[in-house]
Amino acid sequence: MAPEVASSFECLSTVEEGEFFEAEGCKEGCECRGPKCPCRCVLVDPEYQGVSFECGLRCHCKFSNCVNRSLTRGIRQPGLEVRPTLSKGLGLFTMGAIKAGTFLCEYTGDIITEGSASPYSLRVCEQGKHLYTIDSAKRGNASRFVNHSCGFHANVRLELVRVNGIRPRVALVTKADVGPGEELTFEYSETCELPCEGCVR
Repeated sequence: MAPEVASSFECLSTVEEGEFFEAEGCKEGCECRGPKCPCRCVLVDPEYQGVSFECGLRCHCKFSNCVNRSLTRGIRQPGLEVRPTLSKGLGLFTMGAIKAGTFLCEYTGDIITEGSASPYSLRVCEQGKHLYTIDSAKRGNASRFVNHSCGFHANVRLELVRVNGIRPRVALVTKADVGPGEELTFEYSETCELPCEGCVR
């Protein structure tokens, strides 16, 4: 991390998930893939359209082999670097090639449900409704430095994922193959399936 940020910034690996689900998780020995798995964390729930479910604390599947865990494993891409851009301050860059559909990291920070947030914040919406804001001004991770890019220029997409709690978490995933040395960007309004005014970071 850049020295000018590191001195006043606290790293945060995840966000608070709020109230936990009461639903039962995976059984021991579950493979967590496709229609063979009856667990709620794999099946699509019509109540939460556009949101993924991931195995969490209530699941008894084997952590090392489970194919339905990304956020709970944390950042697994060592080749990410924060460095200056030409015109947008600091940015997040790749140090090696990354394939499309690769989980990069979770967008983390302090959860704000009321009041104002800093410019380093992400409004999280579901079906056009604002749920909460993640403020990464003082606490967060490398996702704080991913800059905005419009439409097809962005090489990262945001995915809402529920793990243990009702409050969804935000995963950053590559939209396309990304080459070494490329800056990672996403469209700041992308947390809304139905865009609402002001849904930007």
